[in-house]
Amino acid sequence: MPLGKPDFSSRLRSSFEKLSSSAQSLNTATDELTKLAASFDVALKKLNLGIEAWVNIATGSDESGNRSYYDQLGYAKIAGKWGLALRQLECDEHSGDEEITQEWLFADAPRDLRVSAVSRLPELIQKLQEQVQLTNEHLSETLQAARTFLAVVNELSGPEVKK
Repeated sequence: MPLGKPDFSSRLRSSFEKLSSSAQSLNTATDELTKLAASFDVALKKLNLGIEAWVNIATGSDESGNRSYYDQLGYAKIAGKWGLALRQLECDEHSGDEEITQEWLFADAPRDLRVSAVSRLPELIQKLQEQVQLTNEHLSETLQAARTFLAVVNELSGPEVKK
């Protein structure tokens, strides 16, 4: 063995110790990020929205340009639970067909997706607000139609019977 070069065992030990230290820092930071996202999730759940919205985190396509890939952050119902969510989506550019390839509640998603998603939270909140506004407008129109329908039915069915 040439002088001045550490042997395999000591190189392995040194590398593993550095990896262990880095992994500990990574896990601590990720745990904090997940707790912060959980607090944000609780705040959204208190609003009782029941409305889904998604924003893109990252996009890509295959070499032919026929298929596009999206990583998305959203607020949605996944496995029966509403919350912050992440998903991966594929889209056929010719047919427009979309397929969800993976989806998770935030805490269950891969670490790299969780980290990249945080910067998109303001965009998600804006998208949710837009969806709520559209739903309110649609609901207002629907309520007016239902009131009109009820008035016509009451008119055609004669006077109400009082008990």
